[in-house]
Parts: sequence; C-alpha cells; structure tokens
Amino acid sequence: MDRTLYGKEVKTMKVNYRNNSHKNILIVDDDHISSAALANYLYHVGFNVEFAKDGIEALIKLKLNPRRYSVVLLDIIMPRLDGLKVLDLFKSSSVLCNIPVIMLTKVDEMKNIIHAVNIGAFEYLIKPVEIESLLKLVNRALETVNEEECV
Repeated sequence: MDRTLYGKEVKTMKVNYRNNSHKNILIVDDDHISSAALANYLYHVGFNVEFAKDGIEALIKLKLNPRRYSVVLLDIIMPRLDGLKVLDLFKSSSVLCNIPVIMLTKVDEMKNIIHAVNIGAFEYLIKPVEIESLLKLVNRALETVNEEECV
C-alpha cells in the first residue's frame, strides 16, 4: 500500500516490527500536517501514536504517565518551550530520563545537533526523513531502553 510522507510517496514496508501494538510513540511538534502524516504511517506499521503540540504539553503528558511512552519524537522549534529545553528537562528527570528521544527537526545547525546529543538525544534526524530509516531507528531505540535508574 502506498503512502505519502512529507509530500513524498513511500511504500508500506513488509517488516515484522516485533509486536509494536503496545508501543506508544509521542510526537512533539507544532506542525500538524507532518505530524499527522508521520503518525498515520507509524500507526499502519503497528505503533500507537499520540501528539503534543509543544514542549509544555509533552511534559504534562509524560509526567502524568511516564511509563506510557516508549519513544518520543521531538521537534526543536515550537511555541512556549523549545525541544532542546524539553530534552534537557526529560534527561534531568529521574522518572523520564530512560525514554529514548529522537530529535526530528528541520534545524540542521551543528551546534544544535551537538547540544542535543550531549544532553541525551538518542539520535538527531533532519526533516524530511526517510521513513524506513526512521522506523529502523525507532526499533533500535526500543531495543536499547534502559530500565535502570539514570545517572
């Protein structure tokens, strides 16, 4: 089945994603169109997807139920609280620090990439992304989740 993502056609991959039906992904992005396209695709390969329109809403959702989300896809440029500040708050929280955060943004400045990785981003992807690469990365993040306490 063909789908479009960020204006490009993509084919649904015939890959077994190891029972993703209980894996919740939180997409934090104020761009509703690209978020909806990405969510639609992730849903069709078996993930449950929820949205937060900015960093404040993401923090509220995560603090109310920190074990609900397996992976967070986080944009940088958003109203109220930007993605780098959100990432820093996630990683400094003993409750949220083990959730893998994949930065998914149009911001391609090296200083932001280095800063995000230094404060704990699992990976940094620049939009538009190859959906197959993103799916592999999400699954790799799920495999490396560390349930132990953060340092």
